[in-house]
Amino acid sequence: MKIQPPKQIQLIFHRGAKKQEQPKEKIIQSKSKLLLWKENDRAIVTFKNMSEIENGKTDLTSIVNEWILKAK
Repeated sequence: MKIQPPKQIQLIFHRGAKKQEQPKEKIIQSKSKLLLWKENDRAIVTFKNMSEIENGKTDLTSIVNEWILKAK
């Protein structure tokens, strides 16, 4: 989680600190507009206020669950 710059919270989805081989496709197949992909194995979700968090709760829950299963 990243709380800088102020006025937003970012959740960083990655596979750990150790460099791994880059997958050919994105780790998860979520079509959610919450995800901003940096590479096929790294994505960021940004929230600017509590209502964005509440509105994105269902998508975020699905993203977290799928990421945990596939980002090993």
